[in-house]
Amino acid sequence: MRVLVLEPFYGGSHRQFWDGLRRRSRHEVHLAALSAFHWKWRMRGGSLSLANRLEDDPLPADILLSSDYLALPDFLALAPRPYRTLPTALYMHENQLTYPVAEGEKLDYQFGLTNVVSCLAADRVFFNSAYHRAAFFEELPRFLGRFPDPVPEFAVPRIEAKSEVLTLGCDLSSLDPHRERGRALAEAAGAPVLLWNHRWEFDKNPEDFFWVLFRLKDEGVRFRLILAGERAARHPGIFDEARVRLGDEILSADSRPTRASYAEALWAADIVVSTSRHDFFGVAVVEAMYCGCYPLLPDRLSYPELIPPPLRGRHLYLHRANLLTRLRTLLAQGPVEADPALRKAAARHDWSRRIEDYDRRLEVLAAPGGRLDTAGDDC
Repeated sequence: MRVLVLEPFYGGSHRQFWDGLRRRSRHEVHLAALSAFHWKWRMRGGSLSLANRLEDDPLPADILLSSDYLALPDFLALAPRPYRTLPTALYMHENQLTYPVAEGEKLDYQFGLTNVVSCLAADRVFFNSAYHRAAFFEELPRFLGRFPDPVPEFAVPRIEAKSEVLTLGCDLSSLDPHRERGRALAEAAGAPVLLWNHRWEFDKNPEDFFWVLFRLKDEGVRFRLILAGERAARHPGIFDEARVRLGDEILSADSRPTRASYAEALWAADIVVSTSRHDFFGVAVVEAMYCGCYPLLPDRLSYPELIPPPLRGRHLYLHRANLLTRLRTLLAQGPVEADPALRKAAARHDWSRRIEDYDRRLEVLAAPGGRLDTAGDDC
């Protein structure tokens, strides 16, 4: 079977996801993509560019699979005729109904509406976590209610009926070759190593993370710090303040890491912390857990899904003061050892474990009238 992937924003986690699918799938996967530049224009105009590209350079396809950045109805209206009647699926990495808005910006309803009409146009809608699906459908009636009469209330049951959870596939096995160098870095640290491996952006709430670390330092608690996340061009100023105030504690601050240096950072760390206000899945946390990190995560968003139920009380916190207490206690206990069950839980998301589920669902999509019973899905 031939799968044509449509991606207007081929970068970051989107690129990693599609590359993993292409490498692992037993199907013939082709990619029509645009570079990861100016996401707002990609959502508005990417469908035009991709439709025109396929007019000039057609790719074979039996089904279409696109990300949430694509205005799918626009593409189907403008694409060469052979593509217009193919079965379609939309993979929701994120959505613009519940994505947090940066301070000083206003919510632009056009982007959320693009997600809604794309969901309506698709034959199947896949969400990358149960939290993401639930958050989308909780917000959808309120979002639609903001529009003038007639309110398209029909959209809620229609989208809900064809949506399901298809948890993310991650390239975890590529981290394995870098374990030895990472652990050597850890041995030289001289204190437990904390890890920030999230994007340097406002929605990851770095202010709470550094609020905790500043207080630990003032108390004389010993720790080292690795900053390994991707740095945005306009990153929050707290990162610059932290590099001054925590200069002696920072072991590494590689904001544009290679895959190898990133993997070494994960293996070197003892504790991964998230303070995020937004995470529809949590790739960074899954990668860190796979590399043996002890996670401390807010008890919200998709994070409870990533932790085995018996361990949630140990690894999920309620607010930043609670995080401060947890981290202070953990650092005082000496060497930090993560439960092997955490790595096992993370490993479920490696492509080697996920690809069969993806291939099976794509085959069902291609079958006339096919519908998948997902009751046996272990993710």
